Parts: sequence; structure tokens; C-alpha cells
Amino acid sequence: MGSRREIAAALIDELWLLSLCLRNVLQEQLWDEAPAILEKRASILSALEALNPDPEWIPGLEKSLEADRKVQELLVDLRRQLALDMEADQTRLQAGEAYAAAQLAESRLMDQDG
Repeated sequence: MGSRREIAAALIDELWLLSLCLRNVLQEQLWDEAPAILEKRASILSALEALNPDPEWIPGLEKSLEADRKVQELLVDLRRQLALDMEADQTRLQAGEAYAAAQLAESRLMDQDG
């Protein structure tokens, strides 16, 4: 087995790669794959904690944090887009209901006149 330093370096690299994978999964909207990636990341973070953090890890962790920031930005964008889509769907639904109500009212008027 490798030294503590080698193990930590490998774990930090894997953490970074998983952040990149998560971003890709979210961009491609492969929602079912995200939980497994998040679970793996959590297990890596636990393993790193068990190794007693070392200041030498900071550059690698900063790289992972930057990738995580990009994931967070993507999530904000996705959330915003989802809200816009929901608003558009609601507007279409309301327009459809208004149209149906108008058609019903017109039909009733025609029935009364006829």
C-alpha cells in the first residue's frame, strides 16, 4: 500500500475528477447518475478526514473546490431554467383554461340563442 501522502494525493485527484463528472452528469441531465457520484465523493471526504488533514493537500483541495464552485454555478443555472420552464408551463395551463372557459361560455350562449 502507498504512503499516507500518496493515498491522500490519489483521493484528492479522485475528488476533483468526481466533481468534473458530476458537472458533466448535470449538464447532460443524467439525474440517475448523480447520487452515486455524490456518495463516492462523501466516502472520499471521510477517508481524507481519517488521514488527518495536511497543509500539503491545500493545492489539490483548492482545485477540487474550484470544480465544486462550477458545479454550484451550474446548479443555480439549472434551478433558474427549471423555474422559468415551470412558469411558462403555468402560463400555458392558465391560457388553456381561459380558452376552455371562453369556449364553454360561447357554447352556452349559442345554446341559449338556438
